[in-house]
Amino acid sequence: MRRHSVRPAIAAVALLGSLALLAAGCSSGPRGPGGPFAGWSPARRIPGTDAFLGAAGTAGTYQHYGSLWCASPENCTLVYPRYLSYTAPVTGWPVFSVSEVHGIWSAPREIPGLTSRYTVIDFSCTAPGDCVAAELSGLRPAAILTEVHGAWGPPRPVPGLAALNAGGFSQISAVACGAPGWCVVAGNYWTPGTRYPLVGHNSQPFVASERGGAWQRAQPLPGYQELNRGWFAGISVISCGGGGTCTAGGTFRSPSNNLLQPFVTTMRNGVWSHAHAITGPSVAHGNGGIRAISCTTPGNCSAAGTYSLEPLSDPDRLFVATEKDGTWGPATTLPGPTTVPLRSDEYPVAAISGLSCAAPDQCVIAVYKTANSQGEYAGVTAASAYLDEQVNGTWGAMHPIPGLAALTRSKLAEPASVSCSGPSDCSVSGYYAARGSQHAFLITETAGTWGQAFPVPGLAPLGGRFTTADFVYCAPDGGCLGVGEYRPGSAFRHAGLFVTLRG
Repeated sequence: MRRHSVRPAIAAVALLGSLALLAAGCSSGPRGPGGPFAGWSPARRIPGTDAFLGAAGTAGTYQHYGSLWCASPENCTLVYPRYLSYTAPVTGWPVFSVSEVHGIWSAPREIPGLTSRYTVIDFSCTAPGDCVAAELSGLRPAAILTEVHGAWGPPRPVPGLAALNAGGFSQISAVACGAPGWCVVAGNYWTPGTRYPLVGHNSQPFVASERGGAWQRAQPLPGYQELNRGWFAGISVISCGGGGTCTAGGTFRSPSNNLLQPFVTTMRNGVWSHAHAITGPSVAHGNGGIRAISCTTPGNCSAAGTYSLEPLSDPDRLFVATEKDGTWGPATTLPGPTTVPLRSDEYPVAAISGLSCAAPDQCVIAVYKTANSQGEYAGVTAASAYLDEQVNGTWGAMHPIPGLAALTRSKLAEPASVSCSGPSDCSVSGYYAARGSQHAFLITETAGTWGQAFPVPGLAPLGGRFTTADFVYCAPDGGCLGVGEYRPGSAFRHAGLFVTLRG
């Protein structure tokens, strides 16, 4: 089964100082099922990525944002922005892709005409070297790129989108593919004259589908007019499976209470259903939206999102909703801690790093909750990582990721990705901060028992003082792949990508 990893939302954190380095590749890690590293191999460089990811730039603490697609742990494609210099975001960062076929990584290739400006590149594939990509930006007309047999074509406007927004702004928010020649993109467009389009004013959602290799014209999302007050609506995530079925989720502004509410919609055989509001006590107060979707079979999906009673002052809550045989149930709030400890000048934020369902009613979600400071030195001051698991349809209480507290003393740790090979057999990747450095971690669940989080082995020889494990992918046969970044210090010079395998 193809799984498109959820994009990481790791905060850019400055971890400068003269404190001693905690080596990320030491042999004495926390022990759990499968030994200290739960069967994960030492990290190794992905050849050539240091020339792309870490060019001549220095300084800065921006986090790279990429995307991963895998058909199996030995057949994957990565897309990452290429960091050039501290001032590069003014014009954008070029983007490169790198693929592996049967475990052998090809040379990285720059994607022509695609740049990243403080944003994420989303893409999906049907095989390594056959992909669709888009820049998630609202500062120019939305465009898509197609890779065929390893060769990227130029950016192309989404067909029909210009007729919808008549010269206004537009952006793509999600990309997904279910089979060769069958992909979808979703996004937003704004009416001409909108002053601040990225805030969401006058935002209208659109969808466009590829059928048999030909892109159809973009169309407004069916049914959103009945849900939306007209001020804001948007799709944030899409999950596609075989048979031409895709499920998307997002946010709309309710006409009954003028608050943000979550919705879902499904495409079957190229036809999108009317947008369906997710209801229930958990989201009745508003300020909510879908942030992650995972489907096991057509008509059987799980969605997760956040909501809050009052922005900035009230802790974000996390909710889940389940679709069974094509019918969505009400949202329920995940039990557990609502926020990290706050000072008077801080506000709470909760975010979903990943949701993975190996079978109906068998899911794992990774989340993090942060304390954010306000004012002149605004930023993340604390971050706590949590897991929750659904077993036979019942969600347990959210709990901290085991072992992270013993690794970090800085109160900064975030998961980035989660993937399950089967019920109760999952892996989570992320990072934690300790002693003036930043380290990639992994944690694995085997037969329903979570081990302890451990530093990714083998990163110390790569010069990895600042590392993150951006993605993890696990196949149904139990094999897993982890991908992340390494760099020797706060500068991006000599940065590169690493890969580690399990099983």
